Amino acid sequence: MSPLVKIGVLCNSPSRQLAGQYDCLAKLKDYRFVMLYRRPEEGNPAWEPAYPGSCENEICPQPSRRIPFPLRCFADGNIVPVLEKHRFDAMIIHGIYDSFAKWQAYAWCHRNRIPYFIRTDANITAENTLFRRITRGWIVSSRIRYAAGLLCIGTQNEKYYCFY
Repeated sequence: MSPLVKIGVLCNSPSRQLAGQYDCLAKLKDYRFVMLYRRPEEGNPAWEPAYPGSCENEICPQPSRRIPFPLRCFADGNIVPVLEKHRFDAMIIHGIYDSFAKWQAYAWCHRNRIPYFIRTDANITAENTLFRRITRGWIVSSRIRYAAGLLCIGTQNEKYYCFY
């Protein structure tokens, strides 16, 4: 019997779309998925939270309430202890640069030689200005360069990865 491969999945918040996808993936024998959420719910009521029933689910530490509201949207608590506790064999990180938690996860994976996979809904048509390409380019290209794999969710998303 082969040992279980423990995969951490870092995403913004629980959603019906992701719950269905990871419930299907959790049926793969020899793999165990642990869902890590940056926050318990999305602010938009149309995105009703849903947790995959076949996976472990955990809310990451939340930012201090002393941080002013506009900055709190991008702030995260320290997730390194959570990553250390689980000692994942691999990670799937939803997003590239939009939160401190993701920066911590990329650094932790790199430091511990843990392979990571990127899943984002970014697309090449949104990279329509020189300013965006310059400011995001070095971050995105370095994340992609060290990734073990890129999880494409469509043609425009694939073009985005290829561009960087």
